Amino acid sequence: MEKIHYNRQRESIVIASLPTGKRGARKQKILLLKEDFCKNQNCAHINCAKEKIRFDYYFRLISEYHYQVKHIEFDVAIPGSKGEIMADLVVYSDDNKEKPFIVIDVREQGISDMLFERASRQVAAKAYSLHAPYALFLSGKRKRTMHISLSNKERNSIENIVSDIPIAHPKKKD
Repeated sequence: MEKIHYNRQRESIVIASLPTGKRGARKQKILLLKEDFCKNQNCAHINCAKEKIRFDYYFRLISEYHYQVKHIEFDVAIPGSKGEIMADLVVYSDDNKEKPFIVIDVREQGISDMLFERASRQVAAKAYSLHAPYALFLSGKRKRTMHISLSNKERNSIENIVSDIPIAHPKKKD
């Protein structure tokens, strides 16, 4: 498991032990400053319940799903919303961050079933707007992963539930 160090004064996080994938190689160190993960002016303090869930999943995207740090972005504005509607995390399939792959929204643990359903549909709509094939909603340990049909907007999140997001596969070097 990663070691996460939180610096209150700098509002930064250091991940000290992500494996690089090579046996015997040194562990990767990642430093996140508040401006890296909080572009929204109404961003909650880094230590609140929602942010803890968001960071935990961010680290899981890197360590367990093998997505590259440069492919993950915090607080992405949804097109047509004038910057008012944001996705908590977006994983891109390319280095230029032009092709969204997974849109993720997070809420604190313990929300009602009705709010869970509504938030799941909202993240599915955000994924559709960004043309991302996957949407994921997290509320504590509870999650819903959806495959988004980009050709049919009428399909809702309930019909498109999948077990999990895909694991990233590193590109082979010749």
